[in-house]
Amino acid sequence: MIIMKFGGTSVEDSSAIDRAAKIVAGRRERQPVVVVSAMSKVTDQLLAAGQAAGAGDPGKSLELSRALRERHYSTAGELLGTGLFTQFHSELETEFDALDELLRGIAAVGELTPRTTDLVASFGERISSRIVTSAFTVRDLPAAHVDSRKCVITDANHTKAVPLFPEIDLRLARQVKPLLATSWTKSADATTWTFTIRQGVRFHDGKTMTADDVKASIAAAQILRQPLSAQDLEQSRSRSGRMWTA
Repeated sequence: MIIMKFGGTSVEDSSAIDRAAKIVAGRRERQPVVVVSAMSKVTDQLLAAGQAAGAGDPGKSLELSRALRERHYSTAGELLGTGLFTQFHSELETEFDALDELLRGIAAVGELTPRTTDLVASFGERISSRIVTSAFTVRDLPAAHVDSRKCVITDANHTKAVPLFPEIDLRLARQVKPLLATSWTKSADATTWTFTIRQGVRFHDGKTMTADDVKASIAAAQILRQPLSAQDLEQSRSRSGRMWTA
């Protein structure tokens, strides 16, 4: 396994993300786990939007959010093409609608707390990681999105939080390791993928990873962007309890 971290300038636009995909593709035999930052300058713009809302200026705050929305929509559209972007659009829209609602709430109370500052800033990585995951998938790099909020646990010192590594290790073992595969192939129409899972992987509780665990995790992450039935979702919860991003 190899950890690959791409900073803001490495995912700043569609060209940069395409380059990142090619770099990852060249190391796929090493089972890459990819970590991405927000797109370049996005965190600064998010913080500016939060500060404007806290100062009682929702108009300016939402204007900044609208500019970020348009930038991310444009980048995703260039990476995915019209057809796939239409399917992916609702995911981005949900994130940006949640951001706008948060900014309106901050403006209503007239206060931007450290905790809320962290929440506003988090949207940068939350959104960029979804775009990168989709871009990898359409470039024949099977990718599952892992929401870092499910894995990275810190203390409550907001804006200066300290990671709690023992808890992080446990969560990574549950949510990331089951997604690692030694090889994979796809059918001609890319609707069926066959994975060979790494042998001997165990969860922190001692349970051996099985094909059912991997299937449940991939279903929960919606790796192929296919709609899941209520039964599928319930099975994903009960079988794995990991990679839950709904």
